[in-house]
Amino acid sequence: MKTTCKRSVRPAPDLSRTITKMAPRSCFRLFSKVTAMLLTLVLAIGGPFNPVRTKLVSAQPATESTPQSVTESAYGAAANNLQEPSTPVGTVWTIGTHDGSSAEFSDFKAMSIPYTVPVTEEVYSDWKTFPKGMKASVNKTLSIDFTLEALPTYGVEFDVHILNAYMSVPQMAVYANGRLAGLLQIAGTAGSGGAYPYRDQYGLYIPKELLNTGVNELKFEVYAGSYANSSGDANLWYEWDELSLTALSSPASEPLHGRYVHLGTAIANSFDFNDNVTRLVPDLTKWLGIAYSGNMMRAALWSDTKQLWLDGIDPYLQTMKDMNLQPVVGMFGTDFMNSSEMLGGHMSESMKTYYRQFMSDYGSDFAYLEMDNEPGVFGHTQSSLVELGKFLQAEKAATPWLKIVAPGWAYWPTKGTPYGWERNPEQRKPIEAVSDLTNGHSYSLTGLTQARGGALNENLLTYNGGTEDGLPKEMMMTEAGANDLHADPSGFGTSAYKFAAAFDRELRADIGYADHIMQHTAFDTSNPNYALFVRPGNWNTHRVSDTAAWAAKPAEGGETRLRTFRRLAAAYATHGAPLSYSFLSGDESAGRKIYVRAVDTRTLGVSTIGASADKQIVSIVNFEPAGTAARHVNVRVALPESGDYRVEQYRDGNSVGAAYSVEERNVSPYLDLDLTVAAGEAVQLYLTLKEAQNPEKPVMTGAAMKTWNTAMIDWNEAADNHQTTTYRLYRDGEELALLPSSVTRYIDTTIAYDRTYSYTVQAIDDSGNMSVPSEPMLLAVPDMPITPGGLLYEVEKGQLTGIAKTGTDSAASSGGYVRDMHGNGASISIINIMPGAGNYTLRFAYATGVDATLNLYVNGIKIKKLSFISTGKYTGTGAYKSISAAVTLADEPNTIMLRHDGDNTGAVNLDYAELTSVVSVSPVTDWHDYTFDDADIYYSPGILMNINGSWNETMDQGEVASFGFSGTGVRWLSNVQGNMGKANVYIDEVLQDTIDLTAADLEGYSKVVFEKKNLNDGDHTLRIETVGGKVTFNRYSVYGMLK
Repeated sequence: MKTTCKRSVRPAPDLSRTITKMAPRSCFRLFSKVTAMLLTLVLAIGGPFNPVRTKLVSAQPATESTPQSVTESAYGAAANNLQEPSTPVGTVWTIGTHDGSSAEFSDFKAMSIPYTVPVTEEVYSDWKTFPKGMKASVNKTLSIDFTLEALPTYGVEFDVHILNAYMSVPQMAVYANGRLAGLLQIAGTAGSGGAYPYRDQYGLYIPKELLNTGVNELKFEVYAGSYANSSGDANLWYEWDELSLTALSSPASEPLHGRYVHLGTAIANSFDFNDNVTRLVPDLTKWLGIAYSGNMMRAALWSDTKQLWLDGIDPYLQTMKDMNLQPVVGMFGTDFMNSSEMLGGHMSESMKTYYRQFMSDYGSDFAYLEMDNEPGVFGHTQSSLVELGKFLQAEKAATPWLKIVAPGWAYWPTKGTPYGWERNPEQRKPIEAVSDLTNGHSYSLTGLTQARGGALNENLLTYNGGTEDGLPKEMMMTEAGANDLHADPSGFGTSAYKFAAAFDRELRADIGYADHIMQHTAFDTSNPNYALFVRPGNWNTHRVSDTAAWAAKPAEGGETRLRTFRRLAAAYATHGAPLSYSFLSGDESAGRKIYVRAVDTRTLGVSTIGASADKQIVSIVNFEPAGTAARHVNVRVALPESGDYRVEQYRDGNSVGAAYSVEERNVSPYLDLDLTVAAGEAVQLYLTLKEAQNPEKPVMTGAAMKTWNTAMIDWNEAADNHQTTTYRLYRDGEELALLPSSVTRYIDTTIAYDRTYSYTVQAIDDSGNMSVPSEPMLLAVPDMPITPGGLLYEVEKGQLTGIAKTGTDSAASSGGYVRDMHGNGASISIINIMPGAGNYTLRFAYATGVDATLNLYVNGIKIKKLSFISTGKYTGTGAYKSISAAVTLADEPNTIMLRHDGDNTGAVNLDYAELTSVVSVSPVTDWHDYTFDDADIYYSPGILMNINGSWNETMDQGEVASFGFSGTGVRWLSNVQGNMGKANVYIDEVLQDTIDLTAADLEGYSKVVFEKKNLNDGDHTLRIETVGGKVTFNRYSVYGMLK
């Protein structure tokens, strides 16, 4: 038996708090002998205490949802015991020897006879009749009986040290006397082919209210999860070397649930962090279940997207602080990372200056800085990142609270300098050495299932197998999740819910080994989509109550990614000192996977950036299998104080408005809850002790036209004796917007012309108290401006923003043009034109010396990204060519805009825009798309449809896809990912290229990985032959027709 305290090689997660943290309960084993002697004396004085008697009771596999027999009276007696008997502290019992081996145990087996464990390990070490772990197909359940002569005053901690587990993320359900005490998410690499097993200790706080004086039972169950059936049981197992139970000697600072983790996401409009985004943050983070608990939020403040976030970032960061959330900031964009200096291996002085100014402006609002993002994917240089890390560490003397996070590793096998360095652990080590936290991205369980390229397996390679208690330092995961095409592996038993299960298993895996996890992303524009929420159609007018969950697959019964995220956040990422609770008559949770978690966030203290919280959070989570019956939960929670509370409740619903309710409750100090909770649902309550004082009356300070169709409304902050949380803005007496207290302005984009508006604002505090409305502020709106022209519009007469400006050129149609469209936010708008409702071809005349892109918007909605092919020069005779796009206009004023956004490149000079009704033009393209399963495409037998039916794929060498076509061009579309392989492409049996699907394009789905144009117009054959590794066949395009 080791005599050193566990986790000595790995500090407890740094919560950035000023309070003292609870030491791991396993440290009590250091003093087991001393404790035993002291207990003899102390308990002799306080009362009799007999050695604990522990036995293992026969346990056979049982139906996952079958309730266990629990007497209400036995539980109630424990919950209402008001006596203060002498109580045990320190080790209650231990099974096994913590030596990194399970050799002392038997193989997996179901127990058929009781098993008695002696009191002390020193007198007993023969565990050969005890199983080395649990495997769902062999010993799905296992029970231990033990006797307590008195209740531990502060509860107990159960610890299990895991040596290895299958990559399926098996769950250990732990019942204390028939009530679910917790559900441990156990990460493992077995089955992946990874070089090392993942070893870690998982702990579980069990409150004394779940214990009895006398005989107690701990029952363990290997749980397949909400979406799985028993067909995957053979792939659900974990192996241990020690289990123990420790009576706490002081109040727990956290209801430990496996591991202490933070869970979060990124809430932004792509790279835009304006006020329209900020006003969604409070309600969305509460609905997500992550507010007030110090959870992490990714904030991509890249230098090359600065124009998109600069104006709104201060209120955004302040709102994060108000919600006690911790931003993880990314700072250096491609303008720095792909500069000649950084590609050459060195930081420029301008980059250092930018960092220092950024920290001066915003450094007090965040404590985590992500060094880079997926450096191999974007071709970054390893030596430059080493130099960057050293610089950041040296600069911490001025910002000692700041922690440097390693790059968001994608472990890319190609690109970068040296080529493919990101997948080489030896190349990553110098960067990890100058990082305070490691990092890694994972999607659809790749972190566990990929021997190379998976976040956990790669980190184990970097750290030579890790330690006996996980990785040697905290792990950030700045991207994790699943998209609409990700499906759970077929061997895990989730065929009915394979898409929902993919996201659920990914996040559960992350909880099992990472410390700070950020889902990618709350709102998404990609296809397939990763989002939790539906992206607002109009961010300016969108109301937070209308924010809807991204839909589930039609056949999966509403099992959205949001539902899974909320369930896991409520159970694992609400933090603070535990509040005691007990169950009342009529409760149906006994023996079922229904978890109660109640915390006081005040005990988290103040973070290094000055954030704190004062809420009590109660979470009730139903982990029962999807589709099973809802259950009645009747529970009493003891709050810290009596009084009137404002109780905000979030639960299932298609939108925030449908999921939210609020009421006032008088608590004395027991809060009785009577809820019906559906399988898979999380019900979460945020409680605020009310006070009666209203906020001060706000003062309006301005209402003025901002642009030709928007107005800026401003007011002063309204003070409150506790905390102003919200402003409600009215226009002509009707509510216009709700905004967090960090935002004291609003851009009104719904004004009409030639009229006068009256604006007032009201302040609301965290108790729900409302100020009197402000005095009104009037706004007189002038008549509507219109860009002149008929169906041809000279763009230099339009509305310009950003750095866009006009120039003169005699070769332009009217001698003028718009230039400097290369800066983020630069735009040209043709405003309020009314050619009539219908479909039009929109043609822009332009000139550019390099290929470039701009985004096209019609009436505020992005239509498409336009690609401007180089015309050879920017001005002069012969410089101007044209590009066309199809648009639909309304029978009202229309605005057409071209804008340079963060995803655009290059510079374009614009001459004019012309609209032509489609009745007079019939544009024809000769590119024709064909799906992967077209009957005219041949596939060899080893190429099969993937699990979600979205493409064909193979892992085998020498497989062939081929078809004949008539025309002059052909394209092949495939996935580009870090785990892909290679293929040779032939046209008419002549090798054209060997395509590396890790390097053919930026990471993504259905990318054009091969294109051949300018073939002789005639019959041809395309043949793709796999060389090795995974190859997908998503789609084909032919400039002509298939034969």
